[in-house]
Amino acid sequence: MCALQPAFAQHAEYGVLDPLAYFTMDDREVMVTQWFAGRDFGAYLQTLDDDDLVAAAAGAGGWLHTLHASHGAVASGTPNTADKLEYLTETYGTALLGDPRTRNPMDLLRVHALEIEHLRLCEVPIHGDFKPENLLCDGRRYVGLDIQLRSHAIAAYDLAPFLNHVWLAGHGARRVRLEHRYAHIEAAFLNGYGVSTDEERYVVRWALLYYVLCQLGSYRQRGWVASCYGDWKLGPLLRLRALGLRRSGAMA
Repeated sequence: MCALQPAFAQHAEYGVLDPLAYFTMDDREVMVTQWFAGRDFGAYLQTLDDDDLVAAAAGAGGWLHTLHASHGAVASGTPNTADKLEYLTETYGTALLGDPRTRNPMDLLRVHALEIEHLRLCEVPIHGDFKPENLLCDGRRYVGLDIQLRSHAIAAYDLAPFLNHVWLAGHGARRVRLEHRYAHIEAAFLNGYGVSTDEERYVVRWALLYYVLCQLGSYRQRGWVASCYGDWKLGPLLRLRALGLRRSGAMA
């Protein structure tokens, strides 16, 4: 966190939590940070009107771009889809492959993996747990937390989990409003980050479907109650992501 301070110091709109102290107590590690009076991004979205939703999403994308640029880009790499597919199959295959509702999207991932695996994209330091709960906003500044930076990969593997969590945010009438505006929110987030080419968007669509399958597989491994809840909660998102990947492939 100390190392990130200079990278964010030049951005009035973006920041990270300011570390004040770090110590151990009763075999626990404790970090003290300066208090930031912002809401997590998912809750913050619930307070905004339609136009402000789009502006906020662009700001979130800009914050992530600043984080990735903080360590500088490394040599370009591929989406590494083979390893992702191997992990998905080995970890969740039993839960997903027996059901055509999830087996068909897995087949879709494999087909499109062949088209995007050869792409060379910039690798960046990956946040590791980028979701709305780990981005705070007070209406003026965006402040990130729980930043891991343990690996380098293409940016899609930070962009996609965040977008899936945004789609799932909210409840009731507010959730319906988010879903209604979601396409604009997603476009603003990607534009705010700087995603500008069809190839980059294609890889993001692939990652979006990959992560929702991982999440659904995790629910199905917890028993029938969690499985039913996961199908109800994630089923519409799964269909949305599969359709988005098909369309991206058709345009590629």
